[in-house]
Amino acid sequence: MPPGTIYPLGYADSNTEPTLEAIMQRPDVLLVDIRLVPQSRWRPQWNKSTLQGRWGERYLHKKQLGNIHFRDSNKPIRLLDPDQAIQDLAQLLQSGTDIVLLCACKNYDMCHRRVIVERLKALLPEVEVHL
Repeated sequence: MPPGTIYPLGYADSNTEPTLEAIMQRPDVLLVDIRLVPQSRWRPQWNKSTLQGRWGERYLHKKQLGNIHFRDSNKPIRLLDPDQAIQDLAQLLQSGTDIVLLCACKNYDMCHRRVIVERLKALLPEVEVHL
C-alpha cells in the first residue's frame, strides 16, 4: 500500500476553507491541528470545538507539534515535544492515511508546518506533499 499524502494548510490563506472541505470529503483523511493553542480569536470556525464538532474523530489536536515561539516571529521555530507525535503521524501515513496539517500561518516557508513536513519526509521519503 502506498503511503498517505500530507496536505499542509494554514487558515490565514483565503483558499484554505474550500480546500479543506474538498480534501475532507474522502473518509480516509485526518485533520491534524498542529497549533499549540487550537483557537482563533478572529475566526471561530477554526477553533478546536468547532473543528471537532465538524469532523468528529477525524480531527486530532497534536499540541506536541505546536511552535512554542508562535507569538514571536523573531524567535526560531521550536516544536513543543515532537518526537512521539512525528512517529504517530509517520505510522498513520505508512498505513495509507492522508493527513491535513492545520495551523494559522499563511506562509508555508516561514511556518512550523514546513519543519514537521521535513521531519516526516526524512522518515518517509516516498510520501507526497501537496502544497
